[in-house]
Amino acid sequence: MDVETRTEGEVLIGRYVLEQPLGSGGAGVVWRADDRLLQRPVAVKLLHPELAHDPATAARFRSEASSAAKLTHPNAVMVYDIGRDGARDFLVMELVDGPALSELIAAGPLTADATAYLGVAIASALGLAHRRGMLHRDVKPANVLLDAEGVPKVADFGIARALGEAAARLTAPGSVMGTARYLAPEQLLDGPLDGRVDVYALGLVLHEALTGRAPWGSGTALEIASRRLSGDLRPPSAVRSDIPPGLDAVIQRATRLEADERYADGAAMAAALDPLVGAAGRHELTRRLRDLSGLPARATPARADTASRRAVAGVSGRAAPPQPRSPQAAPPPALVRPQASQTRPPQAAPPVVPTSTSPQPVRASPAVRASRPARGGKRAAEGRARRGADPRPRPRRGRRRMRRLLVISLLVAGMAVAGAQLDLPTVTDLGETIRDTDVGDLMDAVRDGVSGRLGG
Repeated sequence: MDVETRTEGEVLIGRYVLEQPLGSGGAGVVWRADDRLLQRPVAVKLLHPELAHDPATAARFRSEASSAAKLTHPNAVMVYDIGRDGARDFLVMELVDGPALSELIAAGPLTADATAYLGVAIASALGLAHRRGMLHRDVKPANVLLDAEGVPKVADFGIARALGEAAARLTAPGSVMGTARYLAPEQLLDGPLDGRVDVYALGLVLHEALTGRAPWGSGTALEIASRRLSGDLRPPSAVRSDIPPGLDAVIQRATRLEADERYADGAAMAAALDPLVGAAGRHELTRRLRDLSGLPARATPARADTASRRAVAGVSGRAAPPQPRSPQAAPPPALVRPQASQTRPPQAAPPVVPTSTSPQPVRASPAVRASRPARGGKRAAEGRARRGADPRPRPRRGRRRMRRLLVISLLVAGMAVAGAQLDLPTVTDLGETIRDTDVGDLMDAVRDGVSGRLGG
């Protein structure tokens, strides 16, 4: 059975089930298939009968496919496997469930942002291949696939070199196959090749994406070759006036007739395109993909609504805007907490209840306490004066705790000096008394006791 007569449901090497043909090109037919072993969808490229029956071409195909399988890049179609089923060679690749760039361009020219985004992605994948000594040799819109998220992926690395002149024999005399439209001048002249041939082809692809026209026009292979070898390509701005000057200059340099005047490799071209990428580039591609497939645009909530929801949920650092409430939803007045600006009424200190016969601290009279300077020293008094007569209450728990410990220490020391009995119940009762007594009163009592002791 020939390669061209494959049918749905056929199984290659007992593993890959052919499900649906996706397209045909100069190398072969691409099928959507199912990988039984790993249980995942894949793309299988079956060589044309003329190529599959040529031993030299089949050997080069397997060699180049093996090299391409070692290339891992987010913008390059991954090669999973190569195989031979009887007399049929095939290539198993990552399935990109989306159209080719050629279909997108056929629907209309792309914006400058989308074109720059495409250029950076494709050039970076080519740059990785160039660093590893690989050339694509067949960069064209049909070999750039787009997934559902608008991510471009370059396909068929090394296939052009593997097929060589065998694929050209499939083209009718006097016509130009898709690949020939994007060949660099040195490829037409059989000169030495390096990464600049892929740079030239990518420049033509970006030119076509912006203008919507095939590079060098239409005609026979001889006519297109003569135009290409006669001079440089007209810049995109000659066809479309809204092209940014930076993007126009990059494409002009990439499509120079002389290879020495182009970017050295894909990485250099990606670096030149990267500053030109706008924020809307990828979004423009996804929108065009939805328009091409007829799918409705995804509903995107407004940014203000999202921020408001996050603020209400406590995620945002900003306070949520006030929301109107119905009278029934208002809390009862008894449950409403006072605002931060309101101060609580002062509470009287609990009375001191003697719990034992141990000496109790003596409270100073209000007149004595009023005659003494405010606690805290001169700096504290100046701070209170700057803040005003109604200072904002501040937590002083740590300071009160330290004062209580100081009072306990002083009382114990004073009792020891006075010859009082210091057993465990006495110390325990003293601690409970101090805990329930105002700190200021305790300090006054200690101060009065020490003064009296020294005076006696």
